[in-house]
Amino acid sequence: MRTSFHDWEDKQLVRIALEFENEGTRVTWDYVVRRMERLRLTPRELKVRLTTLKGTYGKRVRDFPRCFFCGATPDRLLLSSGEASGSRGPPRAMTRRGTSPPRTHLARSLASTSSAEQQSVRVLLPVNLL
Repeated sequence: MRTSFHDWEDKQLVRIALEFENEGTRVTWDYVVRRMERLRLTPRELKVRLTTLKGTYGKRVRDFPRCFFCGATPDRLLLSSGEASGSRGPPRAMTRRGTSPPRTHLARSLASTSSAEQQSVRVLLPVNLL
């Protein structure tokens, strides 16, 4: 079944719902709409989406798969510094400065071979592996 929600929208909705669950209070849908105002969705649409997710993953939000929490443990406060500063929209891909892409086993073995052997293999491998 297709949905009109993106993954990052589901994650944001689940994280907000988890905050309410951790506090032991009912979800205030007007508050959720304000937190997700960029989406321009009604409280009913958000409530139906969360109900659908609960039907798939279980009644307790804290038991949802880890992918909804972006690697964070569900027990932690989920208000990230980006949300606190008022930024809206999908989360950006996290990158580390100064890191190279992971090297494969073949690329590692090439690093230990002579340059004559590397010349013969370069024809077969994409440039980014060498």
